[in-house]
Amino acid sequence: MKLSILMPAYNEAATISAVVERVAAVPLDKEIIIVNDASSDGTDRIVDRLASPLVRVVHHPVNSGKGAAICTALDVATGEVVVIQDADFEYDPFDFPRLIAPLVDGQADVVYGVRSLESQKSYMLLGNRMVTWVANMLYNQHLKDIETCYKMMWRGTACSLNLECRRFDIEAESLPN
Repeated sequence: MKLSILMPAYNEAATISAVVERVAAVPLDKEIIIVNDASSDGTDRIVDRLASPLVRVVHHPVNSGKGAAICTALDVATGEVVVIQDADFEYDPFDFPRLIAPLVDGQADVVYGVRSLESQKSYMLLGNRMVTWVANMLYNQHLKDIETCYKMMWRGTACSLNLECRRFDIEAESLPN
């Protein structure tokens, strides 16, 4: 089973190479799709050098937002399963095998990661909890962190969401119901 790793990138020159290296080291059949969202810090040149049979690079000519980058990556993904991986070090791609297991075992159609919120400032933590609570009420879900990047699901499920949000509002819109 092939995993498509959708990696939106905007001004990530400082971290993109190391993140791609770490993702590439995960022992799964995979493809990495980087969508450079019109970065102005040299990310475009760096990701062009990273392009390979494993790493596909797509460039947006104008900054369109995280949601637009995810939609672009989803359009070219070929794996049966997709996951969103930010181009920084907030998440550990070595969690992919644990995230994919419930999908492969038929226990879930969608799996969400949960990040540690301990380091968040109190107002950010309160805001995150409020947004997650509202989303849980609206969508009849039981999520711990709606803003988590790690959303792994069957590609067919992701495509059926008909995503329209183009910025960070994609986080709430990408909740299947």
